[in-house]
Amino acid sequence: MANEEEKPNTVSKSIEDLVHCIYRKCKDESVSGIQIPVELYEERVLNYTNVPRQLLNKILEQKTNFPSFDLFERIIISDNILEMYNKQKSFSFKDIYENIGSQIKVTELSQFCREMALVGYEHVNTLNCGQIVLENPKLAQERLLYLNKIKKLRNVQKPVYYLDERIIDFNQSFKKPWLTDADISKIDGYIFLHIVSKTGFQKGLFCNQPNAEDLIKWISDIVLSTLLPSSVIIMDKSPLHGKTEAEHITRYHSKEDMVKWLQDNNIPCNSNMRKAQLYDLIARCPIKPTKYNLDLLFKSHGHEVIRLPDNYHDLSLAELMWDHVNMNSSLHTNDGNLLNLKSRVLTTIENISHEKWSQFEDTIESTEKRLLDIDEATDEILNTYKIDLKGNSALLM
Repeated sequence: MANEEEKPNTVSKSIEDLVHCIYRKCKDESVSGIQIPVELYEERVLNYTNVPRQLLNKILEQKTNFPSFDLFERIIISDNILEMYNKQKSFSFKDIYENIGSQIKVTELSQFCREMALVGYEHVNTLNCGQIVLENPKLAQERLLYLNKIKKLRNVQKPVYYLDERIIDFNQSFKKPWLTDADISKIDGYIFLHIVSKTGFQKGLFCNQPNAEDLIKWISDIVLSTLLPSSVIIMDKSPLHGKTEAEHITRYHSKEDMVKWLQDNNIPCNSNMRKAQLYDLIARCPIKPTKYNLDLLFKSHGHEVIRLPDNYHDLSLAELMWDHVNMNSSLHTNDGNLLNLKSRVLTTIENISHEKWSQFEDTIESTEKRLLDIDEATDEILNTYKIDLKGNSALLM
């Protein structure tokens, strides 16, 4: 019997027309190639959907596509899914919601199902336990690799810093720019670039319309001189970081290049392996790594950069700092003066006690450990499930 959260396989005439429109244009692109550059994303949406720009702007103002589950709610969800796996029974989004609905902010089952899909969960069929809920394996693997790597770095007591950016405007929501549909060039306020650690606020810069070059110049001229040697820099995958394509490894690269590429992408290898064996690992690797200009800058000064896994941009000390800032009632007094707001934000951050910064870091470390325990246990128990690959073709992609 179908799950109660599933809807009948019917669509309205408007949605049907929209799908046909997008289908035709995607089909044309399969022959003639992409006609509008990928960076012009709004123009691409307008081209594919044929909606007026005014309507697109209205839609984007009303809703974003980012899930509302916070970090600790996602842990509750992951923990409950692990419990369901251990029971070796069929279960669905509805079952999870019934178990934990009182522990999360989402109040409607339909909304919960949408949020679960946004963070990468779906229903899949198994050959031995019926239908279960499974997280996108790529997302799960990325998070597990991150958690293992940061654990090793913490064990050798590497200094850890967190790089972040936030919108400072009259809305006073202090969101990450890339986690909204806002156009940075149209924000009536500042973007606050900052770097923090368990010892406190390190450096910050208020910008009107920052770009990758501005960020790199600030890091190069100001931030690098304040970092301890051989530090770890944790950051998300912000567009401000100057993404660049990673070097393509061919059979003609040196053995050292091949080993380094595999190690950089957390792929086990041995320097005693022959080039043919190393290249075979590279050729079979599904990872298409992305490098960032900012990473190269930090690495050239002896620091290590690790990127927060997808859907876990808030697994950061900076996130706890902004939660603390948001609780300061004086910041939510709108006197119409952005300079005053900027000053109040900076003063609030600078006045956070050393004890509070240490608590932030302890919380992040304990959260990482909890997540790693869940992920490792989940990875182990999933070996007992026989996924129906024919019935879940999307998992093969």
